[in-house]
Amino acid sequence: MQSFLLPLRSEIRQPRRQVGVVPVPQTTAQGRVLDRILDNDSLIFLLKSGAGRDEVLRIIHTWTPAWDLSPDEIIKLRQAGADDVVLAALVSRMDNP
Repeated sequence: MQSFLLPLRSEIRQPRRQVGVVPVPQTTAQGRVLDRILDNDSLIFLLKSGAGRDEVLRIIHTWTPAWDLSPDEIIKLRQAGADDVVLAALVSRMDNP
């Protein structure tokens, strides 16, 4: 029978926390968040999780676009629940980053 030894509390290195420092995400002049990237997998997750159309559209317009609108990917987005309004927003956002 094997025995497992846990490290002592003094042996565990914990990261130092900076009190009062809150990271602020960088945004563009249009208010888009630069450190949040929206790809096809994230879109499909949002659609399948039951996020409302307004929430999906808000995310499309504020997150950095990294989606693929090839025919195969459009079919996957449709199967996940993307309607014409969501797809039009994706195309529009690709044209106007």
